[in-house]
Amino acid sequence: MLRYLSNSLFTSILGVSLITLLLFTACTSDQIQTITLENTDEIISYSIDKDSLIQGLYVQLNREGDTISVAHYKDNQLEGKRNIYATHGYVEIEQNYKGGIFHGPIVHFYPDGTPETSGNFTNGQLDSLFYAYYPSGKLKEKVSIKNNLENGPFEEYYENGNIHWKGQFIDGDNEIGLLEEFAEDGTLIKKMDCGKYKGDYICQTIWSLEKGDVVPKLKYD
Repeated sequence: MLRYLSNSLFTSILGVSLITLLLFTACTSDQIQTITLENTDEIISYSIDKDSLIQGLYVQLNREGDTISVAHYKDNQLEGKRNIYATHGYVEIEQNYKGGIFHGPIVHFYPDGTPETSGNFTNGQLDSLFYAYYPSGKLKEKVSIKNNLENGPFEEYYENGNIHWKGQFIDGDNEIGLLEEFAEDGTLIKKMDCGKYKGDYICQTIWSLEKGDVVPKLKYD
């Protein structure tokens, strides 16, 4: 899930090995210079002010002219919306920034524009409910995120809307406490107790529809 949260936009302008400086123009009235740079893989276009700070629109294209990303800058930092495009031309990821860090909604899309995942950043931290969706648009999963990690309740759903799994995460993808599994028709089929055993998080069945109560074999740390 969190594979969608990469915060890297591009290699620093000073670190890019540029083959050709295509265009450098200056507008003396407001001292804004528009720059277009080209390397072997991409074409980058942006504007700088009199202090050489990037301001406004920042566009990356591949050599065929297809859009890679479109972002906005204020005083050399990402500010507002940034769209990342897939090779087929649709917006794959929509991010928001404030002062160069994640702040606001982040959405990952299927090719038809249907959201695949969504969440919300506050001052660089994913600290909200995070949602995943089926291609149909129906909810697939919702999980509480704190400090960029799964922490708190989560639910996974069948496409018909019924709950498949229900439990709690702690410090990432680690189940803790009661974990319940349901059949597609909503019938409870299993209960598990999850905890830490010899440094790892594991789950043990404590009840099943088939066997009833089950005594767990291991004692948690």
